[in-house]
Amino acid sequence: MTLDYQREAQFNREIQLRERKLREEIRNYRQLVEPGAFILVLIDGDGMIFEDKMVRKGEAGGKEAASRLWSAVRDHVDEIMPSLTNEYKIVTRIYANLKGLAAASFQAGIVERASLVEDFARGFTGSKQLFDFIDVGSGKDRADDKIC
Repeated sequence: MTLDYQREAQFNREIQLRERKLREEIRNYRQLVEPGAFILVLIDGDGMIFEDKMVRKGEAGGKEAASRLWSAVRDHVDEIMPSLTNEYKIVTRIYANLKGLAAASFQAGIVERASLVEDFARGFTGSKQLFDFIDVGSGKDRADDKIC
């Protein structure tokens, strides 16, 4: 019986040491990642994913869209990664054929003039430091290629 007790005690000590070592490794990784963490959001914008009323507002609508997206991403990250400090940065890239999107939005009656889509993109890009609405030009799957 003494031999079983000694084995169990040794096993428990080894498990405790291993757990302590793993906790220390986790603490070290968190210190490396958290201060400079980035959340990257990549969006295929060719389907105009924003509400029509925001696009109609042009530049002001782009700023509103960026603000709402930033808040939604922050809320989501805080929910799924509560241990991550609030020091992370959100980087957002929307890739789209801006000229084609503007023409399609005008033809569909979403905007009264195609330039409102360009104004929207400019407002989105200018509202947050790490937010960009990027024109990929015309061509099949150009936005998709940037994301993949």
